[in-house]
Amino acid sequence: VTAFDLLGALREGMNLDDFNADRIMSKEPITAGIETRAEDLVEMMLENNFTMVPIIKDRRLVGIVDRASLMEAYIEPALRRYVKE
Repeated sequence: VTAFDLLGALREGMNLDDFNADRIMSKEPITAGIETRAEDLVEMMLENNFTMVPIIKDRRLVGIVDRASLMEAYIEPALRRYVKE
């Protein structure tokens, strides 16, 4: 269940106390594999307005990558170079 699933249910006037997650959750969520490149994860997030992407291996959830983690992976090395100068 994503934040967008919850917002959609609220927009439709549903009372969140009155139903199970399977009623509002994405039936076929977009996921990435463990070998997915960071650049591709960024693209997935931008195209789908995601804040996080589930990471799957052998059809099992093995982790979640969020925007903050990706930004840290990109920005931290640049900051280290800047601080060293």
